Amino acid sequence: MRGSASCCGAFLPDGIADGRDGWSPDCDEAHGHRTDRDQIEAGGVGLLVDARAGERYRGEVEPIDPKAGHIPGACNLAWRSLLGPDWRFLPAAELRRQFEAAGADKGDVVMYCGSGVSSCVNVLAFELAGLGRARLYPGSWSDWSNQDLPVATGASS
Repeated sequence: MRGSASCCGAFLPDGIADGRDGWSPDCDEAHGHRTDRDQIEAGGVGLLVDARAGERYRGEVEPIDPKAGHIPGACNLAWRSLLGPDWRFLPAAELRRQFEAAGADKGDVVMYCGSGVSSCVNVLAFELAGLGRARLYPGSWSDWSNQDLPVATGASS
């Protein structure tokens, strides 16, 4: 595996973890697959996927940031739901099913979470599912909620 991606091997499905299927994340290229608050505000992104737990997405609880809720228009697909009980990624077909069910299976997809860390699980799962490259909003909810920007609450916006 290239770059620092070899640390991911313990969490990848068999065949991918050891490189037998020829897949390898390119950590050096990843910086080109991100977006920022200005692009989101300007409507320059496709579907936003919030990777936080449902209760944070819906705005029922917010233990860290000044506002509760999610970016308007975002759907929710919690990062933990993409991993099995052994903390390894689910099989590609199941990952694809979950992204399809969330409506996040085509086009420009941007993942975010609370601080840009947990949503990396979604970015990698999106690629493992064979759906292409998703983008990351590294500032995530902490960046968005600390600005005077619209916030949505509830199950969907």
